[in-house]
Amino acid sequence: MKLKIQEVIMSRYKDSNKYKIYGEDAILAARFDKYLDATLRNCRADYLKALSKRKQREIPYEDLPDAEKETVQESSAADDEIESLLFWEALKTHLHLLNPKECEVMIGLYVKRFSAKKIAAQMGVEPATVTYYKKCAINKIRDEVMEDY
Repeated sequence: MKLKIQEVIMSRYKDSNKYKIYGEDAILAARFDKYLDATLRNCRADYLKALSKRKQREIPYEDLPDAEKETVQESSAADDEIESLLFWEALKTHLHLLNPKECEVMIGLYVKRFSAKKIAAQMGVEPATVTYYKKCAINKIRDEVMEDY
């Protein structure tokens, strides 16, 4: 067994000798390697400088003027929309677990982005019932996902 390992190592060593660079090519390869190393160091330094500048410019939310707080809240609304779309993509694979009313509630909330009051009016039920259907649907999906893990 030990002999086989040594044979494999020696064959790999012989293969590596095939790729050695000699003469002017070796000098060019060394220069190129040195150039790449310097370029990488410069890129890292630029990145770290930009990062430190960004950290110096950051202001806590509490210290922002009211106008800027509103823009931050608007961007979080976009984040909520993206999160809603991602939730819908995950939800589609589990719709078969839900009863028709739970499906209707989930589609209304996450596809059409209706409020619970609007869905309740369409279904002819109380908003609390819509919330109950949503809770039941999420629990069923959570149970199914937990079984997968």
